[in-house]
Amino acid sequence: MYFFGATTTLIVYFSDAYATREVMFWTVGSLSRANWESLAFIGIALLLTLPAFLWRANDLNRLLLGDDTAKSLGMAVERLRIAFMLLVAFLVAVVVAFTGGIGFLGLVAPHLARLLIGTDHRFLIPATALMGGLLLALADLVSLHAFGSVILPVGVVTAFIGSPLFIYLILRRREGAAT
Repeated sequence: MYFFGATTTLIVYFSDAYATREVMFWTVGSLSRANWESLAFIGIALLLTLPAFLWRANDLNRLLLGDDTAKSLGMAVERLRIAFMLLVAFLVAVVVAFTGGIGFLGLVAPHLARLLIGTDHRFLIPATALMGGLLLALADLVSLHAFGSVILPVGVVTAFIGSPLFIYLILRRREGAAT
C-alpha cells in the first residue's frame, strides 16, 4: 500500500495541474463525468451480474450457516465463492472505471440494508443496491450544496460520512457479540 501510495504521490508531484486533477478524480471518485454512455456500460454490467446474484441467493444464505454446513448440503463452497468474487470484481471494475473510487458505499450500504431487511439474500441484494444508490444520491446532494459555490468530489463526502458510520457498525457488532 505504501509503495503504491508513494508512486501515486510521485506522479502527482511531477505532474502538471491537469494531470494532478485527473489523479485526484481517480483517487477520490466523482460523479462529475457521469453521462448516458457510462450509465449504459454500468447498466449492461449490472444486467449481466444481477441475475446471477439473485439466482444463487439461496446459496449465499446457506453460506451464512458456515462452510462445513454448506458443504454438507452439497455446495461447492470454494468454487461458488470464487465465482461471486469474480462477478463482484467485474461489476466494481466497470463502475470504478467511470467514477473513480467512491469509498465506503460498498461497506456501509450492505450493513445498513441488513439492519433494515435481515440476512435473506433474496431481499438483501436488491435492498443493498437501493441503499447504495440512496446513500450515493444523498452524498452527491451534500457534495453539491454543502459549501456554497465549491463542489466537493462525492468520494470525499462518502468517506467523511462512511468512516464514522462504518466504525459505529463495527463497534455495535462487537458489543452484540460480547453479550
